[in-house]
Amino acid sequence: MKRLSSRRLAHCKYLIGPMAFVTAQAATAGMYVDNTLGEVKPTEIHKVASPRPTQLLFEFQTDGALNAKATKYIKPIMVGEINASGFASELSDAPVIGGARLTVVMNDITQKNAASKGFLTGLTLGLAGTVVADDYDVQFTYTAGDGQAPITRTVHHRIYTKVGAAQPPANATQVKKVEDALKLTIHQVVAHGLNDIAGDTAFAAASVTQGAQ
Repeated sequence: MKRLSSRRLAHCKYLIGPMAFVTAQAATAGMYVDNTLGEVKPTEIHKVASPRPTQLLFEFQTDGALNAKATKYIKPIMVGEINASGFASELSDAPVIGGARLTVVMNDITQKNAASKGFLTGLTLGLAGTVVADDYDVQFTYTAGDGQAPITRTVHHRIYTKVGAAQPPANATQVKKVEDALKLTIHQVVAHGLNDIAGDTAFAAASVTQGAQ
């Protein structure tokens, strides 16, 4: 993989924290998405029978703190995946009639010693390889409105950056660039998070109640 452009490195810096520093230290790097979560199995898909207009509130965090630039960058990707899922008939930034609301908080939990490991790799011109992991906790909270209790699911995922001569991470899929890793990760966490909510008995009950009004 070629050295990332300065513009792409700027994206990396606020999207995945220490990965940008690590990537900048070596001429080659590899991006990998963990395979543990994967795709939702076709036999386990819960289709939403009557999707509703839904307000979407989204926030990206780095180690639990709001990351405004990453929120702005990632939100269109998140919106696209939610729209494609069929969970809602349409998404809105503002409250909608009926009060349906989906809140998504994506927290990037960075590896604390990533910068020092990347610096070591840089000094050895890639001979001392390393693998850095960013863990993602993504919380989905759906409220049907009209006093219904919220339904919450948390989905875990991981992205790896391999620099230098290190062995590739086990049980992971290599992608070409940072943006590809983020898009695949978001696709999979959205699919699992919304599918789990749609399969909740409380979601089905709320849908029946709203439909009867």
